Amino acid sequence: MNTQSMKSFYINCALLCFVASLSAQTAPSGKDKNTEKVFDNLGYAKYAELRGQGEIMDYNVSVLDRMGTAYRKTGDSKNAEIVYGMLVENESERPEHYLYYAQALQSNMKYREAKNYFLLYDKIATKNSSETKLYNGAGKVYAQACDRISQFKAVGEVKIRNEKGINSARLDFSPMYYKDGIVFVSTRGQMKKGFTDKWINDKFMDLYYAPANNSSGSLENPENFDKDINSKYHEGPVSFADGEQTLFFTRNNYMQGKKGFSKDRVTKLKIYSARKVNDRWDEVRDLWFNSSEIDVCHPALSKDGKVFVFSRTSGNDGYGGMDLYVSFQLGSKWTAPRNLGPNINTAGNEVFPYIHDDGTLFFSSNGLAGLGGLDVFLADKMGTERDSLWGFPLNVGSPFNSSVDDFGFILNPEGTEGYFTSNREGGQGGDDIYSFKATPNLDRVLPRPTRPMTICVYDVATSKRIADAQVRIRPASSNPLANNNANINLNNLQNGITINLSPIKEGSDEYVLKLSNGNGNNSSAANNGFVSMTTDKKGTCQHYLPAGEEYVFEVLKSGYELATQTYTLSLKDFNGDLTEFCIPLTKGDGKMANNDPNNPNGNNLPYPDKLWTNGAVVSNPNFSNNPNEPKNPNYTKVPPDPNNPYNLPPDILNVPDNNPQLSAFVFNKDYNRPLPNTKVTILNRCTGEEKEVIVGESGIINYELECGCDYVLKATKDKFIGANKIISLSDKRNCQKLIPIELPMTPGFDKLGEPIVIGGNTINNSIKEGDLIELKNIFYDFDKYYIRTDASQDLDELYALLTRFPSMEIELSSHTDSRGSTQYNKTLSANRAKNAKEYLVKKGISSTRIKAVGYGESKTRNNCNDGVECSEFEHQRNRRTEVFVTKFDEAEYIKVRYDDNAPRVIDEKKN
Repeated sequence: MNTQSMKSFYINCALLCFVASLSAQTAPSGKDKNTEKVFDNLGYAKYAELRGQGEIMDYNVSVLDRMGTAYRKTGDSKNAEIVYGMLVENESERPEHYLYYAQALQSNMKYREAKNYFLLYDKIATKNSSETKLYNGAGKVYAQACDRISQFKAVGEVKIRNEKGINSARLDFSPMYYKDGIVFVSTRGQMKKGFTDKWINDKFMDLYYAPANNSSGSLENPENFDKDINSKYHEGPVSFADGEQTLFFTRNNYMQGKKGFSKDRVTKLKIYSARKVNDRWDEVRDLWFNSSEIDVCHPALSKDGKVFVFSRTSGNDGYGGMDLYVSFQLGSKWTAPRNLGPNINTAGNEVFPYIHDDGTLFFSSNGLAGLGGLDVFLADKMGTERDSLWGFPLNVGSPFNSSVDDFGFILNPEGTEGYFTSNREGGQGGDDIYSFKATPNLDRVLPRPTRPMTICVYDVATSKRIADAQVRIRPASSNPLANNNANINLNNLQNGITINLSPIKEGSDEYVLKLSNGNGNNSSAANNGFVSMTTDKKGTCQHYLPAGEEYVFEVLKSGYELATQTYTLSLKDFNGDLTEFCIPLTKGDGKMANNDPNNPNGNNLPYPDKLWTNGAVVSNPNFSNNPNEPKNPNYTKVPPDPNNPYNLPPDILNVPDNNPQLSAFVFNKDYNRPLPNTKVTILNRCTGEEKEVIVGESGIINYELECGCDYVLKATKDKFIGANKIISLSDKRNCQKLIPIELPMTPGFDKLGEPIVIGGNTINNSIKEGDLIELKNIFYDFDKYYIRTDASQDLDELYALLTRFPSMEIELSSHTDSRGSTQYNKTLSANRAKNAKEYLVKKGISSTRIKAVGYGESKTRNNCNDGVECSEFEHQRNRRTEVFVTKFDEAEYIKVRYDDNAPRVIDEKKN
């Protein structure tokens, strides 16, 4: 089992859901009938393994659907993206396929694509009456989250550490404070033959205890928590009460050696309690709200032990997936469990609750707006009474949250440090436990709280909602949008104009244009938080509004007077039930309000596609260059050309039939905006020719490719982590006419990872797919292909790199000097590459991760070609092995720089 890329199986159905009959079973064969039985018995990991051995293009829709389910439930977002991508490409009519595809894209940090498919999912789901009740509006919420990724970030100092002293190559998760350390869940230990959980194809989970080192604070020396609590089935997350004398824990339906089943023969989850008697955990009891028909799991108790929150399968009073419920202690009895309601619960899963000493509820959800997968949220209580519920949740942001699953969050009483679980890249195995320290405390580093707000616009005389009204929102502290004094009229400047450029944020390579007239009035192209949107056919639009700041709403509509309203989202409103904020419009003279009295049409620039608004040049939303768009003045409705459904310009369409056209979109990953002035290098691997293209304002470059060749695209820009893309056209079946790709650029420098050394060179620039790494110290003696002693060290270091990053796949390309015949040199180089590959395979690297290629003398690195007299030193520089990275999922976590090393040993043999 490869836990490195596997999400825990409880992510999609909470922890340990649907654990089937777990008796020993003979491994199924690869035949279809037996393979499908594996899926029917909930053996998702094994099913994915068996089906992954076949040719995916040969599978029908039914098998693809099951493969998608298997990959999704075992947390393999990379393969889930491939499978669901095929299903939506075939125009699946099932809304969930579009949802799962979008979620896989989001988990793989492809936020721009994910947004589009979330919106498509919402459109399809709302047409389906059976889906509308459960999912109505969810797609839009998820899509908006993709636009708000940059907001989900901590604003202060947070230090995170992988607790390597306790993390294993398997699953380690869900910490809880106990004594001077933690209790956690793990699948470590030896697997019993024929006795595994078929869902994850791994051993059952047990509870472990790990103390904290008094000097370093790190966790170490994990040991079995208690042999009487750990059974032969799953034990899950715990909580303690009564001064750690009472234990609440999750377990499969198993008591006194007997296993229980639901009506459909599934062993569900239950929460049990135990008391410490004579230093032993005893008196294990089945809690009153358990059921054999639903999953009940993840206990969380308040500091005084009188508030009990847990997760359970959503019932008739639920919202879908797993929901959070609460029970309150009244005297010697507990109240009936109560659903925490729509503020907390969603159509997704809400799991792994934790109640802090101050009453704050922490939990994880994949149904609320976040970065992808499960994100950690917190919610404050709405009242001081014990039975008060919690208000609107806040995403705690990165670095606590990532694009994958983050959960099991706990916090010390002071709010300064704690632990959480994540299966992010760079860990020890599957799920890992991380510790963190927040300076000065968690409250001071959390992102600013925001929540969605619905704005409605209506006619004051008729009370009817108004569609297509422009709603503009800005902080009250910024310049008014409709204030003549804040406008700079290009046609009437008396005192000159000053232009200033300011980065949009520290370290950014994108700038805001600020202009001021001779009187010193300033304005900004970013409008200091200016947002503009248009009401839908219901007369509404939605915007995420930060709490605690006053905002001004301006509404413009042709035939109405300009309307202005102010509003402050208080913390009380933030945690309460918000209704619509409605703005009335009054009929006017039929002209849209504008800032320029000399330009009643609202366009005070000589260009029809531009507007001057609040001192900034912005795009005119009422203009389009596309003659098929109604916004174009020369619009004539023309049916779409079946050979050109996307209305591509002629310079893209007029490409020879055998030559595909590349269309690459380069954008700022944090803000989903085009990134002009980025340099894109296009390498033709057939010829070695490189072409440099500078990205324009649109962020799109077009380039003609050649069938039969592979290409590498590298996008680079100062103060951005670059993006690479490999385009393989060696198989001419991939030579479609238009090849659209995306090159997302991430602002910043280092991400994660310690420096790596290969051949004495320090790694400190991003390694990405398509990078060529020269192993400077792998040299060959003339006419030989054995590994020299001064080369084996570099191969050992390459082995360490491949071991550390198991997602990395490479091409080992070997080269000769020009002496000898062309065919002989090609054979010699092939043997050299093969020998280097065998060296790595013998050390334990899978042969499927390495492709050995011999290029002979076709790619000399200097002018020492046939007929040119060169020194032995110059010839030896051509005898080399290079590493071409063909696949790498952890591209943002390490950096690499290689110096131009000379050979350490020179073979003195001559021609």
